[in-house]
Amino acid sequence: MRQVFFITDDRMTVMLWQGLHLVSRYAFEDDQLAELSEYLESSKEITASVVIDVLEEEITLTSIPHVSARERKFLIDRALTRLHRGTEFATANIVGRDNNRRRDDRLLVSGMTSSRPLLKWLDLLNQHSVHIKGVYSLPLISGHVLKALKISKGLTLLVSRQSRNFIRQSIFKDGRLIYSRNIPSSQNLNIKMFSADLKKTKKYLENQKLVNAEDRVDVLVLASNRFFTQLEGLDELLPDMNISYVRHDSMKSTLGIKSDLSISGQEVFSSLLLGSMTKNHYGRENDLACYNRKIREKWINYSSVLAAVLLIFVTAVFYIDINVIEQKVDGVEEQLKILKLHNDRLENNLSKLPAKAEQMKLFVNNIDDIEQAARSGLDSSLIVISQVLSAYENISLQSLSWSVNEAVQKSKSKAVAANRRKNKVAGSKINPQSIAKVSHVVELTASVNLAVNTNEQSAELLNNFITAIKNIKSVHAVNVTKHAIKSGSTETMTGVLSGKANDKSELSLTLIIGGADNEG
Repeated sequence: MRQVFFITDDRMTVMLWQGLHLVSRYAFEDDQLAELSEYLESSKEITASVVIDVLEEEITLTSIPHVSARERKFLIDRALTRLHRGTEFATANIVGRDNNRRRDDRLLVSGMTSSRPLLKWLDLLNQHSVHIKGVYSLPLISGHVLKALKISKGLTLLVSRQSRNFIRQSIFKDGRLIYSRNIPSSQNLNIKMFSADLKKTKKYLENQKLVNAEDRVDVLVLASNRFFTQLEGLDELLPDMNISYVRHDSMKSTLGIKSDLSISGQEVFSSLLLGSMTKNHYGRENDLACYNRKIREKWINYSSVLAAVLLIFVTAVFYIDINVIEQKVDGVEEQLKILKLHNDRLENNLSKLPAKAEQMKLFVNNIDDIEQAARSGLDSSLIVISQVLSAYENISLQSLSWSVNEAVQKSKSKAVAANRRKNKVAGSKINPQSIAKVSHVVELTASVNLAVNTNEQSAELLNNFITAIKNIKSVHAVNVTKHAIKSGSTETMTGVLSGKANDKSELSLTLIIGGADNEG
């Protein structure tokens, strides 16, 4: 359960909330302090929020240079001292950036020009040790109404009445408060004077260069049934403003407030405050002491219970699972043996890396034009080819060369044949439809160790390697020749090797690789 103390210039209203349910409401005038004291004594343990809406509060929008956090704090403190010297109740928040050349921070400063209207009530709350969570300024929380109504763009002048003696006007730009003031007004509203006050508010904002003269203002009136009736004809008096009305009963439905009591602006703002994470505005350290002590004690109690539960759990586990721990020690020793075997295999594999690294380095060293290769997508293709080479331990790259063919037409078979002759890859089975406008010819020479293999194994090794190369997405054709060192002959590499494979051979591959435009 929560309670809200709503302070205006003439009274303090107390609202008791259970979630979204308004349980009860009491109003205390200046001469009813004895009755209020009796209520406070019975409800002081209930967490309380204090909202103030008084004539003595002043809202100012100023600018400070955009600086670091430490310097910003100094500038904010100086602005508070300059605008509200000596007051305990003042606060400031950055609300945006100026559109000037320096892009200064906009600083919204709020403070009490006289602390008397707040102190007389706050002192009484402290005398009864009420658990005050925070003291909040109504203008600074009024933006929650716009959020609830999903208004976030343009200039909005929010009009509401929480007191019998004045009407609150708050101006928002793109959902951010830039100015607020209270307009003195009796219960019997003079519609012409009220419309003139709205015009004065806009004129003041124009003079302060907060809005432009041509800017259109949307007036949003949060109204009771009586206030709505008094504003009849306001549209005709303000033809250059868009005026809309939101009844309190409508806000009650929008916010989901449940109560048999009538709803006013005070209940609307109180419900919005309790449903938000708004930080304290005016509450001093001693005002919030009871609430903060309650929170600390609650956490200490929670921590004590948690520590006791953990101690019981750890003790039970220690006594019950001693045998399980011994079994786990044996299991850890077994895991260490497995990890040692794995480490030995890892070291053996790492010892082979330098040779493979040299192969991959050969690719980089043989690319004549790195920028051209990257632009055409050849670099990614070579990386994939190097990964295939790394997978075959008995095949080591010796040399690599590459060249680029420009503007090979897909549909002209003669141009395709000329391209084959130019790059010396005649005899390979190249599909003309697979050659893009830009293609690459890559020639690889690799050393193949056949001494440890039979003829069949050697043939299978080479065929698997060639198949892996052909399966690369960007490779469109492969022409393979095998140069046998022993015989000095050159023959096309197909089928099973003839003769005994007991030496090293050189394997030459000529690849047609598509450019970046052809991949995918």
